[in-house]
Amino acid sequence: MKWLSSLCSVSFCLALAVNHVGAGEPIRLTSGWRPKTQDCVCPERIVVTPGQTPSGSEVQPAAPATDAFAQAPEAGGQPGGSFNPVMFGDIIGISGGRSISSSVLRTTPQGATPTATTIFIPVANAGAFKIADNESPRPLNRVFINYNYFNNVNGSINTGLSRFDLHRETIGFERAFLNGNVSFGMRLPFIQLTNNSIVEDNQVGDLTLIGKYAFINDPDTGNILSGGLVITTPTGEDFVTATGDTIHSTLLQPFLGYIFNLSDSLYLHGFSSLSVPTDSDDVTLLFNDIGLGYWLYRSQTDGLVSAVVPTAELHVNTPLNQRGSQASPVGFPDVVNITAGSYVVFRRGSTLGLALATPLTGPQPFDVEVLVNFNLRY
Repeated sequence: MKWLSSLCSVSFCLALAVNHVGAGEPIRLTSGWRPKTQDCVCPERIVVTPGQTPSGSEVQPAAPATDAFAQAPEAGGQPGGSFNPVMFGDIIGISGGRSISSSVLRTTPQGATPTATTIFIPVANAGAFKIADNESPRPLNRVFINYNYFNNVNGSINTGLSRFDLHRETIGFERAFLNGNVSFGMRLPFIQLTNNSIVEDNQVGDLTLIGKYAFINDPDTGNILSGGLVITTPTGEDFVTATGDTIHSTLLQPFLGYIFNLSDSLYLHGFSSLSVPTDSDDVTLLFNDIGLGYWLYRSQTDGLVSAVVPTAELHVNTPLNQRGSQASPVGFPDVVNITAGSYVVFRRGSTLGLALATPLTGPQPFDVEVLVNFNLRY
């Protein structure tokens, strides 16, 4: 099955990524480098009698052992712990109309007409495809899991029907290389539609691949300008619309990302991207996301928690076709969402984030979103 092969692929890639955690990369000498023994200046031989100190020298104490995992520099040259946490994100996905038969409608609240109708639900298979969801413009080494809960999905347009909620869990990894200027990552979402007597759904979503390159990666300021491509592959289940059409595109999403450190404590980060489907009946989307973070607390000790970073984000999602939640066969409204939350940064650079998001425009694709993510950096 499609979802099983996707899960196996990501599990294999996660195993490869985690294999690096706690184990340093071996030091290799390139074929073009050799030590120049002829230029070596050897010190005179010093004979030391037990109990005596060599003349003209001092015995230096051994350097204390250090935790290489905690002291490892951030990709791109920044010291560990001084990086900026990832963005939280906001999006639930596009909406599609699904036909509901009269026999199913008899289970709805009193007063519902027992004839076929259409209910608008998220096309959940695309899942967490947007670049700004739990992502940083900076190439990183990490494995992660994030959880999204969307309350009262499309409640403003599914009138006369009981509400439903959506839960989404996403696992993935990102691996940086070429001196921290390039990274490759994968995401796999799991989706559940709940709390509705008409629509109950559980599925494994589409596998997303992310390639990222930092055009500017300043180790002194920590500023970043990066770009890349997101490819969401149709590995999950197909979505069958009310008209009987099947919508399941490959999504190609080129993006630009940036981080600007405005001061020692305040930073700005964001993404701009364009999601282009391979199916002309699907929705082409323009995303603009910007966030502001503030290092509210930094620990001066080696405790478990090294920092607390509250953040606020603004997300502008613009459909370039198929405008509106009730467009056929699928659609998307113009939506502006705001997300606010905070990160706890641990001593070794891992983060735990909690945030809330809500739409500022209507019709609202959901009422409130709860976002939780954990990023284990290595």
